[in-house]
Amino acid sequence: MIRIILGIVLTVGAVVLRLLAPTNPALVERFFSRGVYPLWSALATKLNSIVSFSVYEYGLWAILLGLLIWIIAAVLHAVRPSLNLEAFWKSSMSTFVLVIGIVAMWYMVGGGLNYFRSSFTAYCGLEVRQSSVEELTGLCTDLAAEANRLSEAVTRGQDGGMVMAQGFEGSCLKVRQGYHNLDDKYNGTLRAAAYIRPKAVDLSEVMSLCRITGLYSFYTGEANINVDTPEYSIPYTIAHESAHVCGFMREDEANYIAYVACRASQDDETRYSGTMLALIHTLNALARTDAEAWREIRVSLSPGVQADLALNSAYWNKFDTNVGKVAEKANDAHLKLNDQQGGIQSYGRMVDLLLADWRDGGIA
Repeated sequence: MIRIILGIVLTVGAVVLRLLAPTNPALVERFFSRGVYPLWSALATKLNSIVSFSVYEYGLWAILLGLLIWIIAAVLHAVRPSLNLEAFWKSSMSTFVLVIGIVAMWYMVGGGLNYFRSSFTAYCGLEVRQSSVEELTGLCTDLAAEANRLSEAVTRGQDGGMVMAQGFEGSCLKVRQGYHNLDDKYNGTLRAAAYIRPKAVDLSEVMSLCRITGLYSFYTGEANINVDTPEYSIPYTIAHESAHVCGFMREDEANYIAYVACRASQDDETRYSGTMLALIHTLNALARTDAEAWREIRVSLSPGVQADLALNSAYWNKFDTNVGKVAEKANDAHLKLNDQQGGIQSYGRMVDLLLADWRDGGIA
């Protein structure tokens, strides 16, 4: 009975926090995002950094093993008269209620409330406004030129695609350096990313099957990275998930922060990764508004950039499956549940931040 009561209390508490948070962003920012969350995140990242593997990934496998054991126990209680089936089900249901409560509350205090914090624009000082097609074309042109320049400086494999010269750990170090170079900006809100240990997911192909490039764990505070994707995109993914560790959960903001962190790294490979992802987002926006301008910029891209884009398309085409579509819908629902009403389309809204940055003298 105690487990049921505690589970209900935790679940109700999580629901109350979820309902109140959207109407009180200043309080969420002050007391949670800048108060409680950094303490939890520092502790979690310090603990999970002890090991090189993803605690979250292997934790999921442990949960699946636990479910298998429970199913076996349920079958044994059902077929053996000597075992008390009624007591087993009562115990199981009370434990289930408690687990639901813990999961719900841990989700909120592990970072879920950060969806409702103040916007990153409060720290970066950029003026986000409606932009003209000419401005968007100018941004795309500059990003394309930067991508072309950097594409000549990175290491490439036999297929023509970029390869991480120092592997995954080397890229993590370079991204951390980028965040370290931002220590004095944004009131220190990104400082935590300079000290975390992103994790390469062992079963990254499963993530690709679900069309996921990275995943922040609310329960372990880890930045989990799909390392099976084309390598040009991995440094950017590291930077993106690191932004979530800093408490910026909105996808459009995490995308922009990742770009800024890659740009600040002063490493050509990392800068190229960030520039490429920014270019893809802006080109997609331009294609919807001015197809002719999009074509002109698209054909101006260097062979190296073209190779990475082609490899990326070929890679993700392999995972255009029903499983991937279901996973995308689930992710879409999750984002909408947290007031990102554009769902997965919110990823495109980073272009507004990039345009504001460009007007402020950014890019190179």
